[in-house]
Amino acid sequence: MKWTIAATGLTAALGLLAYTNPDLKHYDDFINREIIEQARQQNNPLVATLGNLFGGVASSLVVRQTERRNYLFFSTYQTTMGKENLRAVGVLNDFIITERPDFKGSR
Repeated sequence: MKWTIAATGLTAALGLLAYTNPDLKHYDDFINREIIEQARQQNNPLVATLGNLFGGVASSLVVRQTERRNYLFFSTYQTTMGKENLRAVGVLNDFIITERPDFKGSR
């Protein structure tokens, strides 16, 4: 009986992970929100407005440079922008950034 409950729970958990494995469209939405949030944090109304206006265009450009690897239960995303990398893991319809680009240090 315990074995059946454990197997059912494991199957349900794996099914949930597979069902909520985000795709590139979700990643595009996530990058768009990140661009807008980063622009707002600059405490400059012009930068915030530009982030809101052009965040979607910028996120589309980022996604075009992104390689997604689908592992059924989660996905990894690697975006290369020149010498800088953005890496993230997508799981449960969310993203965990594991590496951020450092554009300030590359000048």
